[in-house]
Amino acid sequence: MGLGSAMFHGSMTFVGGEFDVHFIGIVAYLAHAMTTENLSCEGGCNPHILKQLSSTKRNITAIELTDKITQ
Repeated sequence: MGLGSAMFHGSMTFVGGEFDVHFIGIVAYLAHAMTTENLSCEGGCNPHILKQLSSTKRNITAIELTDKITQ
């Protein structure tokens, strides 16, 4: 991932820099979603905060988001 990041960011273009930064965020979100996928949420726990980093349910999952940007 570091080599690809360096290439996009090193392109010195707005598009390359934006893609680099946003893609890293999406990969981190995907890693979080996969890590928390099987955790139980009991008591006053909000599953959307725990698993989707959002106070409300998101329209698409992390996997769907990743698929969407790679098509």
